[in-house]
Amino acid sequence: MKSERKTICLIDGPINLAVLSALAGRVPKNLTLLNQNTDYVPSGPLPISHGTICMALLIETSLEQGILENVRFIHISIHNSTGQNSLALLLKAFEYCDIIQPDIISMSVGIFDRLYAKKMLPFLNRWRGKTLVFASASNDIRLV
Repeated sequence: MKSERKTICLIDGPINLAVLSALAGRVPKNLTLLNQNTDYVPSGPLPISHGTICMALLIETSLEQGILENVRFIHISIHNSTGQNSLALLLKAFEYCDIIQPDIISMSVGIFDRLYAKKMLPFLNRWRGKTLVFASASNDIRLV
């Protein structure tokens, strides 16, 4: 039985494709990468980013469930040129999600200020009942 094609949008830090391939066993053709800022280069060996780990888990789970070919993955990095999560880039990612209307949005954004919620709530309210949103919003990587 063929399932309906779904779109999953991951909003997080940038993805390292070589590491993603090693973790997930492949980089699917149906993966679109947006705003992968290459201005910021960390010193030392390239770390395994949170965005890479989360995308690898989504790919691995989709493969195990036999739905990999029916999922369109979109990854939007919200890291700015200094390697920090950016509120401006997060809001741009939300605007893009408003346009493409993904079935699922998974995000890890590092929010500590209620002020940010005021900017996010209009989007979240529009997605209610239409898009399943998973969020990790409080961690040690602060939004700037």
